[in-house]
Amino acid sequence: MAADALVMSYREVYGIDALALTFFNVYGPLQRADHDYAAVIPKFVWAALRGETLRVDGDGEQTRDFTHVDSVVSVIQQALQRRVSWNRPVNLAFGDQISINELVTMIGDFFPEGVTAEHGPARPGDVRNSRNDPTLLRSIFPDVEPAPLQGGLASVVKWLGATARESRGAA
Repeated sequence: MAADALVMSYREVYGIDALALTFFNVYGPLQRADHDYAAVIPKFVWAALRGETLRVDGDGEQTRDFTHVDSVVSVIQQALQRRVSWNRPVNLAFGDQISINELVTMIGDFFPEGVTAEHGPARPGDVRNSRNDPTLLRSIFPDVEPAPLQGGLASVVKWLGATARESRGAA
């Protein structure tokens, strides 16, 4: 938020073109899955590839608005090509809402043996439902369509699967 405010201040004071984008739950290939603050999608896919139980915080009914990295790149590319400037930060998410339990099911569909999930305590301070209102984003970037979650998950499964195979081959 501080960086957004600084960018917007420079925009106003010096009259420069600027666009501050706020990303929502970005996921995709090349994202690490092996640290404490890994995003849920690579963390779940990595666990599934290893035959491990997916650890769900809380009841799994909390919802998120996931954005594939290809969608982020498309918006940034258009912003640069069109020299888009805006007078306030713009949320880069398309308003899709999926529960963590639904995400577990979707990931399980990529594995013939399915996946198992175990629910633990809810994370303190966790936001129950996170969803963007995409009205502003779509008004500025009407031609950008979000990458469908199923296809985005497939790209993560493919990339992490190749990474897992490479690490087994090196061992």
